[in-house]
Amino acid sequence: MSVIDLQINGRIAEITLARADKRNAMSADMMDQLHAMAHDLSGNDQIDLIYLHGAGPAFCAGADLEWMQAQQSADRTGKMAEAKRLSNMLRALRDMRQPLVTYAHGAVFGGGLGLLAISDIVYLHKDTKLSFSETKLGLIPATIGPFVVRKIGTSLARHMFISAEIFDAERAHFAGLAHHMVEDEGQARAGLEQLQNNGPAAMAAAKSFVSRLEEDLERDIEHSIEQLADIWESAEAQDRIAAFLNKGKKP
Repeated sequence: MSVIDLQINGRIAEITLARADKRNAMSADMMDQLHAMAHDLSGNDQIDLIYLHGAGPAFCAGADLEWMQAQQSADRTGKMAEAKRLSNMLRALRDMRQPLVTYAHGAVFGGGLGLLAISDIVYLHKDTKLSFSETKLGLIPATIGPFVVRKIGTSLARHMFISAEIFDAERAHFAGLAHHMVEDEGQARAGLEQLQNNGPAAMAAAKSFVSRLEEDLERDIEHSIEQLADIWESAEAQDRIAAFLNKGKKP
């Protein structure tokens, strides 16, 4: 079953996160489909721009509960494999040849912030609420960490990762997670239209140039996955995740 919708409009590929009933929480299927889609689109020379947004009331509310539950019961190797699944998806989207323009709204939690971090241009609805919520579960935002720290720097990352506080669009804009605060999605689409006036090869080259300045990403990804596996195995994480999952079960 497809949890991602893809529409091609001229030379723009529009990707829609299509789990509206789950607030577009990331499942294994969503990660795999996004990864495959990123690979296919990057190699398509008929596409100049990629536009990413979410259906329903939230852009992405973080990890899917069933995916988290499966990780909780998995062994260390299984936990690391699932972290790698998420990391590989984010890297595939980040490394697409074309600029990735993202519009986010409603709520952006946990792994959803990873999507903002790997996007080239982010439009954020002014009423959006965001949080690196992992420490509330006894975890750390390890898998998305290498991408986020490159985006916002170590000072803000320390504060946001440790506090797990919910912050607003203005704070996200200040941190560098978003480039534009907007009233509605129409403004994001207008910005996308303006980008079509630029040379597509030049935009791709500019993106590639900046990416080459970011050193040691592979090393940092491997370290982050080890750190996540370590903390998943802690008693604190096990207790807090179990409580969170039990709270989410329907009576």
